[in-house]
Amino acid sequence: MITGRGSARAAPGHERDPLAAVTHFDREDGPRRRRHRRITYACGWLLMVALVLSAVTDRLGWTEVTGTSTRTSTSAGGGYELTVRYPAVTRPALAAPFDLRIERSGGFDGPVRVAVSWAWIEMWDENGWNPPPAGGWADGERLVLQFDPPPGDVLRIVYDGRIQPSQQQGRDGTVAVVEGGRAVASVHFHTRVLR
Repeated sequence: MITGRGSARAAPGHERDPLAAVTHFDREDGPRRRRHRRITYACGWLLMVALVLSAVTDRLGWTEVTGTSTRTSTSAGGGYELTVRYPAVTRPALAAPFDLRIERSGGFDGPVRVAVSWAWIEMWDENGWNPPPAGGWADGERLVLQFDPPPGDVLRIVYDGRIQPSQQQGRDGTVAVVEGGRAVASVHFHTRVLR
């Protein structure tokens, strides 16, 4: 029923109209709906603040929440110093940095052999190694690559790849400089894969 002043009145049988209860707090269940709406707005606002804060802290490097995060580890032995930069946190289908720096004072006498744990390297879709290895083999537990000796004291190896799209969990990895069939300098690490 419409009055002459243009205000709407509920028709008989429609007193419990949900829209009327939201906009007319003088109705019987209006205050309860108002509290429910305030709680819903507060929860939504807190969720948005949490998302923005997590993105900011991730960008500043305080947390590892959204994208790829790298770490660097170093080991020495047998006259070699091995530095490995690896993805500590990544996501499936993302390119992630993985590179090695092998230094030997006085230069390299012959080919340089590097072993990478097989379980860790098989998480990747490989695009290639730079420089390309001169040879290599797998022994079931590790992939052993042989590189020609570089001029100078430092060999840099960059792996171009991305984590497989189907990869859903992280793995432990090991990289080692191998001489005479044994690891003389090795770095152990873990890559966490976020879903």
